[in-house]
Amino acid sequence: MTLLAGCWWYLHVRMAEFMDTVFFVLRKKNSQVSALHVIHHCIVVWNGWIGLTFGAEGQVMICICINCLVHVVMYSYYFLSSFGPALQPFLWWKRYLTQLQIGQLAFFAFYAVVPVLYECGYPKLLTCIGFAQATLVLTLFCNFYFHAYNRPRRCMKNE
Repeated sequence: MTLLAGCWWYLHVRMAEFMDTVFFVLRKKNSQVSALHVIHHCIVVWNGWIGLTFGAEGQVMICICINCLVHVVMYSYYFLSSFGPALQPFLWWKRYLTQLQIGQLAFFAFYAVVPVLYECGYPKLLTCIGFAQATLVLTLFCNFYFHAYNRPRRCMKNE
């Protein structure tokens, strides 16, 4: 498969994920629609199109490959969780999945700076856009992680 064909497939998968958000809104599943969810899915579709249109080069492929790997792990978790309470004891790794996503985004933010430090011919504007997007989504994921996993636990009083 050529680099360009891989980028097109990546964009189509991201558009399908965006439709997930649309269906949540149409079904009024507001508990599943957060600012993180909407912003993330809008940005990845836009970013996929921008990258495909103006920068479908080897620079983006490492990010696409890492992102696809993280999505395989993520959708494996969702698949297993769809079986209900019977598999819940085996899904203890949700927190670590979120940490994997945060690590991926931190890498993307760092990696976006590489073309600024070392001239490789990759468009500087795309570098700035990539860094801004990775930083925004990284901030949103860190905020989600903090609120989901670092809440103070309530102690039960002995009566």
